[in-house]
Amino acid sequence: KEGAVASPLSSEGSKPEIRLEGAAALSYSQAYTLSGRVSGEGVETVRVGSGRPLRLDLEGRFRVRVRLREGPNTLRVEALNSKGATVAALEHELRFLRAPAGGEQAAAAPLAGGALFR
Repeated sequence: KEGAVASPLSSEGSKPEIRLEGAAALSYSQAYTLSGRVSGEGVETVRVGSGRPLRLDLEGRFRVRVRLREGPNTLRVEALNSKGATVAALEHELRFLRAPAGGEQAAAAPLAGGALFR
């Protein structure tokens, strides 16, 4: 969900928060780029799924490519402190569907009024 916000697991200082940017609910590509921003005190890195921790840029942003399996996928994003402990987390639901065989023409679907959606 665009603008999805994590529920913090910490109660000290400015609570860490994870926001996803432009997150989709459906992908026709197996390779998907997930990006977002982490704010709050004490966050050093983020981890998506079982991947290795990723450094944040100076504005707290991150960007990672993930490989999706066909059907529903749950992408778990964790904000980690300097000790590697999770201080905030969220899960994003995303469905991967293979594009129909036949390429672009098979993917076109008529809409009301005769317009085509590609």
